[in-house]
Amino acid sequence: MYSHDEYVTGWMIYAGGVAVFLLAWWFITRNIAFNELRQLLRFIPMVALLVPWHADLDSIYLAPAWVIALIEGVFEGPAAFWRAGTPLLFALVLMLIMVTIGKLIGFFVRSRD
Repeated sequence: MYSHDEYVTGWMIYAGGVAVFLLAWWFITRNIAFNELRQLLRFIPMVALLVPWHADLDSIYLAPAWVIALIEGVFEGPAAFWRAGTPLLFALVLMLIMVTIGKLIGFFVRSRD
């Protein structure tokens, strides 16, 4: 397997790569005029890349949920995809709900002024 130090180092490298990607993605999407679309295009990859899930059923170590879902879906079949796909989908739906609530609050605050 791998040691705890290798696990932490792997997550640090992954987090650094995700940070660089999200920063580049932020600049790529800055010229999108439609604010709601721009925010969704920024938040969806952020949530999808950062949601962790257990690497194995009996493991204490976590891995990115999209990686686990993809690998298990390809090698163990579509039913295995949902072990990590369910929390990933739940996190994406929760993000959509939170963005919607934020937009509604912003709308009502602006309409009161």
